[in-house]
Parts: sequence; structure tokens; C-alpha cells
Amino acid sequence: NRLFNYVNRHYVKQAVNEDKGWLTLGDMLNTVAKSIQKGHTHEQITQRLKDRCLDELKKWGYEVGGLPEKLAEAELCAGAASSLDRVIPLEALALHRFRTKFVEPLLVALNMKGKRRSGALPANGPKMNLSGRLAHVVGELLDVQGGNSGQRHGLASDLAAMLHAVGVQQTHPIHKKLDKFLANGHQ
Repeated sequence: NRLFNYVNRHYVKQAVNEDKGWLTLGDMLNTVAKSIQKGHTHEQITQRLKDRCLDELKKWGYEVGGLPEKLAEAELCAGAASSLDRVIPLEALALHRFRTKFVEPLLVALNMKGKRRSGALPANGPKMNLSGRLAHVVGELLDVQGGNSGQRHGLASDLAAMLHAVGVQQTHPIHKKLDKFLANGHQ
């Protein structure tokens, strides 16, 4: 843990300051520049940039004025969801790696023709739909009749938390299906 803190403090923080972090100035300027008009002051532009950063963190569960732990968790999830060319803290990198090497292959649709080896990702990135192995298992978990509904609810809750932590967007169909099941409560 001490070594991780050292790497994060000296290398990752420096790279983030050089605009190589999970949310770069270029990302923010692209969206904010469209809304800037000629009469805006420096403070107004700075506030819009802060609002853009907060909007991104809200996607990962942070609420304005929330606890610092929630802010750190939201930054961790946002870092895990970032692209491969971004520099992120080591903990977020571990979650990112888990997502790209384990979760995303499970989200890819099955190849039934046998032309490609099992689990290989397509060249243009994973196809995120409801026909992958994970979607099949989630469907079976949520649609099974009888059994222990408390255990099903717990598994669905843990799976939704894992997907959130590794950076799978809330708009993903599996995430939506799990959230809908959890919102309905025990059945």
C-alpha cells in the first residue's frame, strides 16, 4: 500500500497535472466551448468547467456536497471507465484491467460458428448487448421461479455494484436490467 501511495502521489498525480488523467481539459473544453459566449468572464468559464467535471462524477454516484469517500469512489469508477490512453491511479487501473480482461469478454455476444476462438474480442471493440454470456446468466438469475429470493437479490446487488465499480455505464442494458430488478425488491 505504501508503494502504491508513492506511485500515485509522484507519477500519477504528475501525469494528471500534465492533462493525461481520466478527464482531460480537452474533454471538458469540447463541451464547454460550445456554450461560451463573448461576454462571459473568467469566473463563469471556470464555473462551467467545474460543473462539467461534477456532471461526469454524478454519472458515477457522486452528489454535490456529498462525503469525500463518495467523491473518491466516483473518481475511482470514472477512472476505471476511462480509455486505455489515460493515466489513472493504480486502484482504478486494477478495476479497469479487470473490466477489460474479464467482464468485457463476458459481455461480448457468443460466436456460434466457431470461426474465432472462444472469448476473443472483435477488432472494433466489444459488442455491448444482451446476448453475451453474462447477459445470459443474469437473465437466468432474474427469471428463475422459486428458490431463495433473498439470495437472488443479494447476487443481483453484488453484480450491479461490481459492474458500477469496474466502470460499466449505468446505461448498459445489463445494468438497467439489474437496477430494475433491485428497484422491484424481493419478488
